[in-house]
Amino acid sequence: MIERFNFYDIYGHLLPGSALVAILWLPFAIGSGSLPVEKLSAAVIALGLAYIVGHILQTVATNVIPLNVEDAKKQMRVPSDVLLDPGDKSLTGKVKERLAARVLKEFAIDLEIASSGTGTDDISKRREDAFYQCRTFLILKKATVYTEQYEGLYALMRGLCSAFCIGGSYLVGWGASQCHAGQIENVATFVFWLSALCLAILASWSMSLNPFDPKRKDIDRYLSASILVLAMVSGWLLGHERAPLSPWITWGSAAAAFFAATRCYSSYRVYTVLFARSVWRDFAGFSAPGEAASKA
Repeated sequence: MIERFNFYDIYGHLLPGSALVAILWLPFAIGSGSLPVEKLSAAVIALGLAYIVGHILQTVATNVIPLNVEDAKKQMRVPSDVLLDPGDKSLTGKVKERLAARVLKEFAIDLEIASSGTGTDDISKRREDAFYQCRTFLILKKATVYTEQYEGLYALMRGLCSAFCIGGSYLVGWGASQCHAGQIENVATFVFWLSALCLAILASWSMSLNPFDPKRKDIDRYLSASILVLAMVSGWLLGHERAPLSPWITWGSAAAAFFAATRCYSSYRVYTVLFARSVWRDFAGFSAPGEAASKA
């Protein structure tokens, strides 16, 4: 879908990666009073690093942060499926009827808008197939107005949610770094290397599996937990070796990061529904050149 660097790359990769890089540098910037980049070459390197970090964030977040929403029967299903259930009022009955007729005509797929899917039955699978074909159709016809924007926005919110969670854990480590009780430094060092080892093993295991293998989601969940622990312990070790920062700044920044993560997650859920609804509505209302005239 994305053939060149465009707004999706900016929303989905560059901005979330930049947010995480900025949070990781925040304690150093506060302590030294200097910006992370002061030259153009350094800024270019920082942007490139942020873009790579953003890609990594999205790779893990896609399997960890759920896309599904709850339907009337309390089942978790993708929004594009739930929107076509007869009990869902997000799309009017007229729009659903027109959509079903156009999908049947263009792709020979019956959406069965009079029935509700379960997420795993044949109805849901056919709706999923139709949804992706409709999205591709609209892109090829250059008929998308808000569809790609909503997709970019929900990717942005998902990436930012991940960045703020990792950054918040890192800042919690900085906030706790002034604790010098007992053998805590040895314990922190042990946990650091243990979590780094777990991260390496889980990342290798995840990459060895097919992207659509159900096991990969479970592995990525453990991988995300390893990342959070590693971020927290890294913050503790870095803060322990440097001049102490005001607890108001570190703990306040950590609280702000976690609050931002919850708000981004909430927006992510909204944009996933808006994206699916936009694809269905655009396809239902699409008219090829000359189609309206021929009907008249």
